[in-house]
Amino acid sequence: MEGYRYNSLDSFWIIFVLIHVIGSALLTLLLNLPVGIILLNSLIWLCAAYMNRHKRAGIFLSGLGWSITLFLFTRMPSGYSASLALNLIELVFILYLHYGDSKLVTEENHIKPIGMVDVGFILILTGLFLINAEYVNAVSMIFFHNYVTDSLGTIRINLAYGVLVFALAPALVEELLFRGYIFQRLGNGWKAIIISSLLFSLGHMNFNQMSYAFVVGFLFAIVFSVTGNLTYTLGIHCLFNLYSLFMIAYGESWLAELISDISVGGYHVLYPSLLDSDGNLEKMALLSGFFIFLVTVLLVLLVMSFLRRRYPTEKKGGAEVGWTPGIPFYLATFMCLVIIVLREFL
Repeated sequence: MEGYRYNSLDSFWIIFVLIHVIGSALLTLLLNLPVGIILLNSLIWLCAAYMNRHKRAGIFLSGLGWSITLFLFTRMPSGYSASLALNLIELVFILYLHYGDSKLVTEENHIKPIGMVDVGFILILTGLFLINAEYVNAVSMIFFHNYVTDSLGTIRINLAYGVLVFALAPALVEELLFRGYIFQRLGNGWKAIIISSLLFSLGHMNFNQMSYAFVVGFLFAIVFSVTGNLTYTLGIHCLFNLYSLFMIAYGESWLAELISDISVGGYHVLYPSLLDSDGNLEKMALLSGFFIFLVTVLLVLLVMSFLRRRYPTEKKGGAEVGWTPGIPFYLATFMCLVIIVLREFL
């Protein structure tokens, strides 16, 4: 077993988990203090300014960021503030990975411009990924509780803040961390795809989200492997989150009902439920959904073949192609599993 290394993937994973575990507790404490918001916001942006201290523009942008986020923190609900703060802390973590002395992230910029044809591919892939994810989500809800719908119950009342906090910010941070950092560090092969997807899944810290997050993370990783462009996965991820917010906030609108009514063989493709009103499993819907899932996978492979011809890329070795999990990695994973089990059963 490989030992602990300061600049290894093990370090990234345990720090990420600690940010969630310790950070969530500290956020709850600070946000309940009279000056907690100001203190928390100042700490976040002071760290960002320190890491960009050799760049005048970086210090200026840190000050601008402090002003904008303080304005947002003082106006959005506390639950939204905590989620935004956690994303900001992770963003500072990304800045450290990129600008820190250890130089953990490649200098190459993977957020590249796209054209109208690429926008078309993004829309097609978003639709296909949604069909896949909705089926896996419906299956997981037979066994596990859906915490996302519960936590976003007030999204319609605070829609603008909700879009920022629960759609745009998570998409940016998660793509930079899991595809932009983990995937690149492990290279461009199946090992990178599987491990980045697994960690992306565990990072959601509840069984329901984990189930479809692994599938979606796997698909995102393949898209990034083929295109080498984070703009693709950022676009799909943002649209994916926006769709979820829309269906929760406007589930009774005519458009949401129209989307919900799209069905094949009694299976509602984009808003499925595999349980009837009495909580019994609808076996025909389960089988129909599985068939549609397989067809959608084949369509995804077809789109990937077009993208591979459009973006011929060479496989590049990452900094830890031969990486094997160390003690910090197992410890962080165990912490995730403990939190997931406690959340589900207590």
